[in-house]
Amino acid sequence: MTQDRKHRTRLITFLVLLSAWSGVIITRLVFLQIIRHDHYEKEATARQEAIWSLEPRRGTIFDRNGRILTISVEADSLVINPQVITNPEDTLAKFSKVLHFNLHEALRSFYEKKQKNKKYFFVKRKITPKEKHEIMRLDIEGVVPCSGRMKEECLSRGHMEKHFQEAGIFFEKEFKRYYPKGFLASHVIGTSDIDEKGLDGVESQYDSFLKGDQIFLQVTRDAVGNSFPVLNSGERRRESHLVLSIDEVLQYIAEKELGRAFAETNAYKGCAIVMDPSTGEILAIANRPTFNLNNVTGYPRENRKNISITDLYEPGSTFKGIGLSALVEEGKFDPAEIIFCGNGVIRVAGIPISDHHPYGDLSVMKIIEHSSNVGMIKIASRLSKETFYRYIKDFGFGDKTGIDLPGEVSGSSLVRSPSTWSKISQASISIGQEIGVTPIQMLASFSAIANDGVMVQPHVGKGYIDPSGEYHLFKRFREKRVLSARGARIVTGVLEGVILNGTGKKAAVPGYSVAGKTGTAQVFDFNLRLFRNDRFVASFIGFAPSHNPAVICLVMLDLPSGRYYYGGDVAAPVFSRIMGETLSYLQIPPNQETFPAHRFQKEMPEDLHDEKTSLVPTNLLLVKNRSGSMLAGFDRFVRFSKLDEPLPIDMENGVMPDLSGRSLRDAVSFLSTRGSRVKASGIGYVVAQYPSAGSHLKRGDICFLELAENVPLPEEGKKKEGKYN
Repeated sequence: MTQDRKHRTRLITFLVLLSAWSGVIITRLVFLQIIRHDHYEKEATARQEAIWSLEPRRGTIFDRNGRILTISVEADSLVINPQVITNPEDTLAKFSKVLHFNLHEALRSFYEKKQKNKKYFFVKRKITPKEKHEIMRLDIEGVVPCSGRMKEECLSRGHMEKHFQEAGIFFEKEFKRYYPKGFLASHVIGTSDIDEKGLDGVESQYDSFLKGDQIFLQVTRDAVGNSFPVLNSGERRRESHLVLSIDEVLQYIAEKELGRAFAETNAYKGCAIVMDPSTGEILAIANRPTFNLNNVTGYPRENRKNISITDLYEPGSTFKGIGLSALVEEGKFDPAEIIFCGNGVIRVAGIPISDHHPYGDLSVMKIIEHSSNVGMIKIASRLSKETFYRYIKDFGFGDKTGIDLPGEVSGSSLVRSPSTWSKISQASISIGQEIGVTPIQMLASFSAIANDGVMVQPHVGKGYIDPSGEYHLFKRFREKRVLSARGARIVTGVLEGVILNGTGKKAAVPGYSVAGKTGTAQVFDFNLRLFRNDRFVASFIGFAPSHNPAVICLVMLDLPSGRYYYGGDVAAPVFSRIMGETLSYLQIPPNQETFPAHRFQKEMPEDLHDEKTSLVPTNLLLVKNRSGSMLAGFDRFVRFSKLDEPLPIDMENGVMPDLSGRSLRDAVSFLSTRGSRVKASGIGYVVAQYPSAGSHLKRGDICFLELAENVPLPEEGKKKEGKYN
């Protein structure tokens, strides 16, 4: 009995303890699964699930014709798991020999990640395919190639990446910016950082168009830490693509010719800009020094400056085009007026200002053509300070042009109001000193002269392609009238003389009329407080064809060294080469013969010299502007007879026919049948030709034709007819 009681007591005790234990467990389960359910569910989810943020693909950048300038391509980033790597010193040391990173810093970061129980450590992001290949050939502890296979075979079959992963080494896919053209348009395109964020150039300016939204991927982890994608927690907006106004071919031409001049002159820096003066679309911007977009760190920081928009310089005589415009618009310009140019020296407030040549009497026309400082100072003094300053501001100096590139400066500190001018300031500014401009400001100002008085806003962004693939043009950029159309045409005619008879002869482009201005500015030494006689900025700006311009171009070379440093000697030839190749590429038809009219007339049929049929100044090119007016008087017309009935033409092999009175279509038809090429200017009917009728004509010869409509000669012109014969 006693024994049974003991067993009963033990059983009761056991049941009590079991009940108590069960109560504790049930209580604990209730606490965990009911009371603390939400808390532990979140904790479990955090350990078993994760949200990965994937890098978006950045949009492509195209030139105006759809050629790729920038694209994002897949790249591998090397990642290791600090909790798996058994010998980090040896592993990272081997990686550093291939990837060239700081081993000490990498080890420090590795152990920090390991102590925090992190399983993700970037060794190096966005490595090259060559670097990846070399890494996979390394003997890394824990990486075991396929059994029975040689390592090379395992590598060729793509197995090595799997073996690396088993050892805690991963190659994570990201996107990397790639620039197929390297140096081409590097200052326009700009760069982006490791996270594909734009830093400069259009990469920065149009970052919002180019970057795609991040994509978030939900993953689930197993017991050993492997991750498995589950779903996208959010859709991303696909990236847009940017289309530039830049033309890859024209950019190459500008880069090539500027680079050639940069090497020949050993200049400190320089730039060349090509623009459509009617729209403001930049076709090319080249700068020197430059850099390769695919190897930015291999070049000095200063090479990345877009000096076309960031650097100020004294424009020298190119600025005379602004003073000339003001004089024409204010009615204070007479091309035939004779000005005494002081034999090359003028004193303003007791300070001598000299010319590069001791000129005596010059017509106002010749003052511009020969770029006489003395003459320009004298005629510019006819403008009040306030009027001159108003034109300077109207032409955009002292303000940003608004070009869609980051870093543009206004130069407002170097465009001072008349109240702060000294006694010689107006004289100095009229010849391009005591004022600071950027190359893009100079180009924008001259676009008004080329564009019938309307100044356009320069820009490099043409449009964008949205995620659906639809192409959109950017909104129209601003325009501003600063000259009357008549004033712009007169200034254009004067600037033509710079190329025909003046300092810009080396800027001539065969077959095209060119208007432009040279500039040679002495550099001011702020330490010595004087202008240096051994340091210059040489420049040229011009447009062609002059009275229907397709492009405007500026060339600037800072501190050219050697025998030649004048703008007409070092910058004008660069302009000529760039403009010639550009017009040819754009298929702009030549608009003129390239020798003076008096020589052209010697080759004409005799009847064209008849007083009743022609009136041609013999000291000018035989080219009319859009209004039909000749440069010499601006308001006098050239009269030609027009034949109403078609003329029969007998064209034997090797003989130039008489094409007088024929339409351009008829003339081209006749000449093309004999293998001749045609270059024509004007509209209407043939009024002059070269070679002359009856001349020997070989297959492939170029025939120059001048066309004109039957424009009545005003009575005023008839009275003065003899003056121009």
